[in-house]
Amino acid sequence: MLGLALTAGCVKRQALDPGQANLSLLDHIDLAAAQEDQGNLKGAIRTYKQALKLNQNSALLHLYIAQNYYELGNDTLAALYARKAARLDSANADPHLILGNSFLIAKDWPAALAEYQKAFQLDPRNSEVAVTLSGLHEVVNQQDSAQAVLVKAMSQNDDPELQVQLAGVLARAKKYQPAIEQYRSVLLSDPRNAKASLSLAALYEAREQPDSAYIYYLLAEDLSPNNQYLKRHIFNLLLLKNDYTRAILKAEDIIALGVKDRNLRLQLARLYYQQKDFPNAFLNFDLLLQEDSLNTEALYTLARLKLEQKQYREASGYFSRTLKILPRLSEGWLNLGICQLALGQMDSAEVSFKRSRRHGNKMQMDYIWGYAYTQLEQYSQAIPHYLKLYPKNKRDLNLIFNLAAAYERSDNFDKAESYFLMLLARQPKNHLALNYLGYMYAERGINLDQAETMVAQALQAEPDNAYYIDSMGWVYFKQGKFFRAGTELERAVKLMPEDAAMRDHLGDAYLAQGQKEQAVEQWRKALELDPKKEEIKKKIEIHE
Repeated sequence: MLGLALTAGCVKRQALDPGQANLSLLDHIDLAAAQEDQGNLKGAIRTYKQALKLNQNSALLHLYIAQNYYELGNDTLAALYARKAARLDSANADPHLILGNSFLIAKDWPAALAEYQKAFQLDPRNSEVAVTLSGLHEVVNQQDSAQAVLVKAMSQNDDPELQVQLAGVLARAKKYQPAIEQYRSVLLSDPRNAKASLSLAALYEAREQPDSAYIYYLLAEDLSPNNQYLKRHIFNLLLLKNDYTRAILKAEDIIALGVKDRNLRLQLARLYYQQKDFPNAFLNFDLLLQEDSLNTEALYTLARLKLEQKQYREASGYFSRTLKILPRLSEGWLNLGICQLALGQMDSAEVSFKRSRRHGNKMQMDYIWGYAYTQLEQYSQAIPHYLKLYPKNKRDLNLIFNLAAAYERSDNFDKAESYFLMLLARQPKNHLALNYLGYMYAERGINLDQAETMVAQALQAEPDNAYYIDSMGWVYFKQGKFFRAGTELERAVKLMPEDAAMRDHLGDAYLAQGQKEQAVEQWRKALELDPKKEEIKKKIEIHE
């Protein structure tokens, strides 16, 4: 249902004509006016009725009484006196407005429409009347008439609100391009028309044109900088556009207004986490917990952050708090066990691993132990657990892969190679193993043609896998194909700019091409991502 404006219409006090001007009548009118000013509308009605006895044919007195009844909410009597006023003064639009408003309140749309049409014919320059009349035409599904009323009013009145209303009528009639043109026309003449900016933005958004919508939402926000509704709308639109950097700034902008909104705080924390800005992600999840200590997403994410940062004691605390709320969370028990293992709490880790299995983890206990040691980068400790499983699980290709990787990370190249070859003999197109073994050969500078073939096969399976692209670049580098290497490594870094190893490789490729400054730049970025890499520090020192 459209919102329709109730136009009161009457009513600055009009002068009585000379024939009405006797002193008694004027005294009654002055007294009634004073009563109106004091809010005594019932008293004013009584006084006007007394005046009416002195001049029963006064359209003005009937109109005053009608208006006061209308303001008191007595639509029946308001309509009665308004009709009398209309009969006595057919050139006055005000009685028709009171009648129209009474019908509006009663939701008698056709009757209201008829009265507003009469009022508009008598007062075509009144923009408020035109807007309400247009809305009534829309209510009774007369879209063309709704537009025609506003066009006619615009020809006699330069009120920009008429053009804004016309644009709205066009938009609701799904005449989107004419509506857009009207809104733009308003903004050309009045760039600070916030309603036009907001409406145009909403129209573009409805048409799934988020970039254009964003421009006009920003314009509306500039006109109303503390409008939370606008800021939230812009925030949601930025999420839709996948513009997470600006979405973060907008969320911070909203929160800076003093808004207490847990959902917004949660969304902001997620965005920081997604952007790998872990300090700010931690800060916002922590602030959320201060308001909602039982928020499991915040607890669990903080636990994972601490685990990734190898802060095992703090991670253990967050995992424990999460599991008090979600005791059946299998992954939570597994990660808690990993933290306990890192802290040397072997018995507690055993209990947590068993609880993980009880709540749905299908891995055997030795597999869990092997996985846990792998997560802690204690690969030599993982190998005995994988080997216990191997005799009865020789067909388990995932187990063979994990065992091969553990040997490689433990610097046992021969064992790692033998298990990878075993896996590929059974599953020749396993792209994980193809890439892993191909990269191992490239690192050692051996079997480079075979390494190129393996990585090429892996890339056939996943052409945009940054790790595989990096492997191919590194194979080319080891083959002395430095420009081809640079091309591949640039593509890998573009896909994963936060990977220190890829930037290190690209730096080496640049140096081999004689581009020392570009090489040092990549090494510096790699060192920012992984400050513990001493070999990268040495490269920078040598080539600066």
